[in-house]
Amino acid sequence: MVPKITSMAVAKPLCSVSCLLLSSSLVFVVSLLFFFSNSLTSDQNPRISLDTYQTGINVFVAELPRSLNYGLLDKYWSSSPDSRIPSDPDHPTRKTNSPKPEKYPPYPENPLIKQYSAEYWIMGDLETPPEKRTGSFAKRVFSESEADVVFVPFFATLSAEMELGNGKGSSFRKKSGNEDYQRQRQVLDFLRNTQAWKRSGGRDHVFVLTDPVAMWHVRQEIALSILLVVDFGGWFRQDSKSFNGTSLPERIEHTQVSVIKDVIVPYTHLLPRLDLSQNKRRHSLLYFKGAKHRHRGGLIREKLWDLLVDEHGIVMEEGFPNATGREQSIRGMRNSEFCLHPAGDTPTSCRLFDAVQSLCIPVIVSDNIELPFEGMIDYSEFSVFVSVSDALRPKWLANHLRNFSERDKETFRSRMAKGQSVFVYDNGKANGIGPIQHDGAVNHIWKKVQQKVPMVKEAVFRERRKPAGTSGGLIREKLWDLLVDEHGIVMEEGFPNATGREQSIRGMRNSEFCLHPAGDTPTSCRLFDAVQSLCIPVIVSDNIELPFEGMIDYSEFSVFVSVSDALRPKWLANHLRNFSERDKETFRSRMAKGQSVFVYDNGKANGIGPIQHDGAVNHIWKKVQQKVPMVKEAVFRERRKPAGTSVPLRCQCI
Repeated sequence: MVPKITSMAVAKPLCSVSCLLLSSSLVFVVSLLFFFSNSLTSDQNPRISLDTYQTGINVFVAELPRSLNYGLLDKYWSSSPDSRIPSDPDHPTRKTNSPKPEKYPPYPENPLIKQYSAEYWIMGDLETPPEKRTGSFAKRVFSESEADVVFVPFFATLSAEMELGNGKGSSFRKKSGNEDYQRQRQVLDFLRNTQAWKRSGGRDHVFVLTDPVAMWHVRQEIALSILLVVDFGGWFRQDSKSFNGTSLPERIEHTQVSVIKDVIVPYTHLLPRLDLSQNKRRHSLLYFKGAKHRHRGGLIREKLWDLLVDEHGIVMEEGFPNATGREQSIRGMRNSEFCLHPAGDTPTSCRLFDAVQSLCIPVIVSDNIELPFEGMIDYSEFSVFVSVSDALRPKWLANHLRNFSERDKETFRSRMAKGQSVFVYDNGKANGIGPIQHDGAVNHIWKKVQQKVPMVKEAVFRERRKPAGTSGGLIREKLWDLLVDEHGIVMEEGFPNATGREQSIRGMRNSEFCLHPAGDTPTSCRLFDAVQSLCIPVIVSDNIELPFEGMIDYSEFSVFVSVSDALRPKWLANHLRNFSERDKETFRSRMAKGQSVFVYDNGKANGIGPIQHDGAVNHIWKKVQQKVPMVKEAVFRERRKPAGTSVPLRCQCI
């Protein structure tokens, strides 16, 4: 069974208030004499294991009020036109447009909002009746205890865009009078009171934040959660202290996003799909349509524009994503061999996915770009990656693209056609409810989320057993001096020879608890000898990393103590005496079920023979298997990296 993160709360001791007088029952064996022995092993099955490749991911949908998702759509459709665009397709007149309320209203066609519609299609899939969800990778469950992750059904993008569309852009960052902020606060206040959030600190909660300004005011509060974002470019702030009046403020990257825990998802494409069989001869070399002037990393766009606008065979159009602009884009992309994708306000944009649907070979000039489903998709097989420095060399880009043969371009388009559906959210239903494409964007997103689950569980288990007020330091000698004369505690110094081994066996099997302080390294063989001896480990090592965490919850059979607490006179002995006999029996029972997890020995003197199915070797390979998606992602990212660029791995801890 895969352990659910609901199995225990934070690492509180199972203590009774009764104080037991311990004689030989409370014995700490602190020595340097333990080595692994088959005589200390047990053939009990472990309580926990992890099957990395499941047939799906179990998703519990947080029970937010409808007003925070589909109710927002009701409000949108009865609102005034978007003040940012001259022609709002959802509100064709200034007159209020109020269609008949539906349980599942359609999502806006307004391109400023539609490009971020992932939240709608993911939610629609989860709301679809089970009998129609046979092709869905996400399996909806209705108990938090059965879930791998908790999906937060807040239409955060729609909420933010409605605030901006009402002409409140200037006050968006303010909290007073900001309806979007009020909704963000409502979501967080609700979630923080749920048992699921309290158990994991929100680490296993999934938020859809495709709009760069979605959940703007509470990002720090959801920094540990799994975030579905279109890139990491919107997660910047300006450091006003660095502004000296002569240069731009320095950009400082937020640490709330990481490829370890978060998922890059596609924009929703705005242009229709072109089938490979409908592809016709293309007359332009390179096409771009969009705003010439951008900010931050998008400053390259203006420079590229000036370099390319008069180049033969290159079409550079400035325009807005309204109905006219859409038709221009369809014609331009379908008539061009290549489509330029320079960085804008953020490293990527909807344009890339429109190019894929138009079978227009993407030319990506964005050194810091993060791409959806990398590790599953090798973008170098159908895209051209160009460094900013090369792209800004006069004539270089046009000459580089002209060097691709017709066969090269046909190969690119053939590979692209095979992957078009991967970036499609739309299931063909106006209300979003119905079967999704088996090989579409929604399933790929959940497959990516599933890859993050082992790391998230590892972080949850680590946080659960972490003592309050942890710190570092050389503590073994200090602990020795504090404990050596304490009643019921045995402190032995020794060497791992035959005599020392027998002393350790007797000492560990005669003691309730075995002390595991940090030594030259945070851990040692002693911990695993204690497990085989069913001696409850007392771990005093603030920076310890433990094997198979995420598969094994060490807080269920170990006592974790911070260095600062352990060094308080009398504190440790008194703390351990507060554990009842029932507490200790529970610890040992759980430990016995997991003893085999730490066993390498297969009983053969030469090591050749069948291994234990539930032993250390298999668990190591399961852990390695969990790392493979991240490795593939790094390999594919390195493969498509233009020469002379450095693609950040963004591997912050979670």
